[in-house]
Amino acid sequence: LFIIITIFKTVMIVSPGNAAIAVMFGTMQPGVYESGVNVVPPVANFVTYPTRRVTVGFEAGGTEGENKDDLLAQSSDRTPLTIDVTFAFRFTPRFLPWVYENVGGPQTALDTLLTPAARTAVRPATARFTMNEAIGAQGRVALAQAMQEECNREVQTSLTSLGLSREQAGQAIVCLPVL
Repeated sequence: LFIIITIFKTVMIVSPGNAAIAVMFGTMQPGVYESGVNVVPPVANFVTYPTRRVTVGFEAGGTEGENKDDLLAQSSDRTPLTIDVTFAFRFTPRFLPWVYENVGGPQTALDTLLTPAARTAVRPATARFTMNEAIGAQGRVALAQAMQEECNREVQTSLTSLGLSREQAGQAIVCLPVL
């Protein structure tokens, strides 16, 4: 019975759109287990990260300041704007062991790195545009691109402060086009 259980514990299926890393006896194991069937150490614990998109949304609503997700920013003409935006991120599988050791699991990365980066990116991006530019059709596209650039810059800055090179930081977690 022990042998049968051990054999079954050496096989792990990682769902499509995910990747897993192994932690055994409190130590990160090298390598990443990508989607599909994987042969794994039978006594390891696994942390699974999404490799598709992870989103961070900020919704405008209610009275000013009532919604904790409100993002208030000033346009270049000093008009206050409440921003309703969703940022999308993608974890690159080969960097997951580093992310786990230096940032934490997927929820910790979302809470302590990605959400603050997205929130911080809005103000400088919005300040590049007048209110009329920001709310016009072409301006909204340009504002979304500016937010994506600022967000990538924030994520890269955070990751380099934790020890990744600038090039690696630009690949480890990517801010996708803003929705």
